[in-house]
Amino acid sequence: MKIRIRSIALMFLVTLVLILQTACGGDGGKDSYCPNGDSPESIYFPRINFDTIDFDSILISADTPHGYIGHFYVRYISTYLPSRVPFTYRELDAALWIVQMLHAKGFDESQVQLQTFSYYDVIDWDDYFGWGLPGLNDITQQCWTAGHELRLYSQNVILTIPGRSTQTIIIGAHYDSLRYEGTSDNAAGVALLMENAQRMLAYDNYYTLTYVFFGANEVGILGTFYFYESLSTEERENIIFYINADSLLEGPALAISSGAGYDFQPNDLSEQFKIFADSFNRTHGIDFNSSWHIIGSDQFLFLYRGHTTLAFWGMDPEHFTNFLHSPQDSYDYISSQFPGMIERAMNSFALLLEAVLLERF
Repeated sequence: MKIRIRSIALMFLVTLVLILQTACGGDGGKDSYCPNGDSPESIYFPRINFDTIDFDSILISADTPHGYIGHFYVRYISTYLPSRVPFTYRELDAALWIVQMLHAKGFDESQVQLQTFSYYDVIDWDDYFGWGLPGLNDITQQCWTAGHELRLYSQNVILTIPGRSTQTIIIGAHYDSLRYEGTSDNAAGVALLMENAQRMLAYDNYYTLTYVFFGANEVGILGTFYFYESLSTEERENIIFYINADSLLEGPALAISSGAGYDFQPNDLSEQFKIFADSFNRTHGIDFNSSWHIIGSDQFLFLYRGHTTLAFWGMDPEHFTNFLHSPQDSYDYISSQFPGMIERAMNSFALLLEAVLLERF
């Protein structure tokens, strides 16, 4: 068992994501992923003047396109909160901004929790799987901090929307980054969750929804580890499934993948997701590809603990990733390489996430 666990850990460290099947629908061209053959620019979002930002005006109404608010958050985080390096004050700034925005959109203090943990609270994660975690000095020496002052603490932001059932869907996205803007990895995932949470206020949701904005992902999914270990046995048993949103803007292909357990096996629930995705694609004219599989990112721990997960991500069928962990992971650069892709991706993922959370599984 120990050898098996170490092999899984090595696989996770070698790459954040593992493609188990590279089948790709369509001819692989960029236009293959545009709904109904339209160009990416066909999704229209009203323009926002970032020089005169009024957060109170960034509200959702019945005619607000899905993804519009998310697109705003993607650009704002990339521009004003780049380099959200784990265990720095910039990471803390980003966490506090998320808390502020959630309060501003109608969630009270009883629903929003800032879960703080120290580096030493999670150092045992090294022994948990037997892989080496970077020390705090290593983070500094590797220039990860991008000039931001190091601290001993990181934090998760947890938002709970009670449902009619105590059964829970956990929706997660890490908000930290390397020393770059982190637009795809992972401002887009954070933005998706923030818009969706605001939209869910209009619904009488059946499941309890727990949104977790994880810190310290980039140094070994430490925030995920701390969050999961803080759950009671009852809370773990109430988890229906976990949804992960990470690296949504790596390319024009929209991807979802689902499985259960550390060996990522299909089960009844993951098969329901595939059927649901096919129906969703037909209804909305969107091509979410479910033939690729991913085990990395914050869903890894949930898979290891035997939970079913559903991952949202974007990719380029030719290069897999385009911007991950590089200076090119910036709003302006991604926009220049794939005009209209950010708008289209945020629109498509916002529609899908809302549909999944309103479904009874």
